[in-house]
Amino acid sequence: DHFVKVRALIRDLIERLNEQAKSEATQKSFCDKEMKAATDKRDTEQSNVEDNKAKIAAKEAEIAKLMQEIADLSQAIADNKKALKEATDLRQKESAENEKPVAEAEAR
Repeated sequence: DHFVKVRALIRDLIERLNEQAKSEATQKSFCDKEMKAATDKRDTEQSNVEDNKAKIAAKEAEIAKLMQEIADLSQAIADNKKALKEATDLRQKESAENEKPVAEAEAR
């Protein structure tokens, strides 16, 4: 009965092919699942990177604005110090001029 042996070989071959098909389906399912997870993670991380870049740009703009304010305020301080010195010098000069008549009046 050669046909019995051939049928057994065919049956074994079919079983092996079915097992391989199940294994490949399981592996494909796993790969698909992992690929989706990796893609989702990549997209999330890319979104985070873009958000962080936007925050950095906003902070850099704020830094530039504050640096300009510092420069403006430093100039205003320098101008005020100059004006104070000029006013102090003027007051001292006027005070000295006012002391002359007072001294002359006291001398009489």
